[in-house]
Amino acid sequence: LALILAVRLLDLPAHKQTQFLTRAALGALWEYERWLAELELAGHLADYSKRDEALRRVDSVITELVKKSGYEGLQADAMALRWDITKDEQDFRAAKSELEKTSSSEHPKHLATILIKHGDFDEAERILSDAVAACDPEAQLLTVDTRISANRIDSARDLLLMIAPDSVTPNLQLPYAVAYALVALASEDDNLKKVAAAKLRSLGATGTRVATYVNDFLETLEGRENKGQKLAVTRFRDFFLHRG
Repeated sequence: LALILAVRLLDLPAHKQTQFLTRAALGALWEYERWLAELELAGHLADYSKRDEALRRVDSVITELVKKSGYEGLQADAMALRWDITKDEQDFRAAKSELEKTSSSEHPKHLATILIKHGDFDEAERILSDAVAACDPEAQLLTVDTRISANRIDSARDLLLMIAPDSVTPNLQLPYAVAYALVALASEDDNLKKVAAAKLRSLGATGTRVATYVNDFLETLEGRENKGQKLAVTRFRDFFLHRG
């Protein structure tokens, strides 16, 4: 678990992440820890285009989980990851069904995430509505992403500006800053671009992945990179909705 946490918190190079997660799976003390590590490793491999190996690991975990009881939430996460890798419609329906049956407080957000990726924006926003009404900043940021994805830029901006800065926990600072950048770029708001750039710079990002991500956004905000290309390929939800 310490190795998994290190990969999540430290901006390690890709090969180091693979090493840490492989060690985590091999050194797990019991099944649940091993399954967590395997799913984390599968997600990492998928991110770096090692689709076949990622899918093999996910399917291995799913095969073990269907024979067990009491791990429905983890099985739902595994099936959602499988769909994220395959983008197969049957896998989407299976993952959605499992997430809908899971009672964990985090799974509505996970369900909303796959709905956003699938293009079901209205349904995603409906699922998040209670948490948004309760001023849950994670749900608010996901809803901002939903509205940006649905090209409802004005309502995305309105919600973003309603988020209380002191409610944004340290693990949400990056998606919060990126939400500002996405809304600023989509609305062509120069003042909001300045605020977004200041928030990104305040992160003090170091390492490879996050630093590159932040620098790309700063270049885009400052007109040194093609805005349309960045908006088309960049989303922030996976930085704070961890698999497993």
